[in-house]
Amino acid sequence: MTPRATPTKRTTAKKDPVDRMVQEIAAGRADARLADVAAAIGARLVETADKFAWRFTLDDLSVGELELNLVEWELIETATGGIPIAAMSPEGNIHHLLSIARVLLAERCAMTPDEIRARLADLSAEDVPKLITRDQVAAPLGTPGPPGT
Repeated sequence: MTPRATPTKRTTAKKDPVDRMVQEIAAGRADARLADVAAAIGARLVETADKFAWRFTLDDLSVGELELNLVEWELIETATGGIPIAAMSPEGNIHHLLSIARVLLAERCAMTPDEIRARLADLSAEDVPKLITRDQVAAPLGTPGPPGT
């Protein structure tokens, strides 16, 4: 009789569950729930994305989106026709930028409409990048936050 070889235990690396999900989607086996998959991915991307808020700076005035008081917030939204603050894009929309500027100069600097018009008339398109910047207000999940957090 010949001795039998001792069976060896196969060691297989555990497969990443994401690999399997990707393969299933690529193979078309998740087509019935693609909307659910897309919604879950979109929600996760929003959760883990960097969060930024605009900051308006002119002369000695520097006010961030998250520093607005409720009166300023309401005045800015009214001036833009009801566009929510979070949906504004003052870097790319002159109406949003000027609405923010007018409200903040009136509320924080007590400037009259004529003074505001005169001050804003001194500015050019080259000044826009200096007027509106973006502050990082939150980092993706699992990463350090902005300085001081």
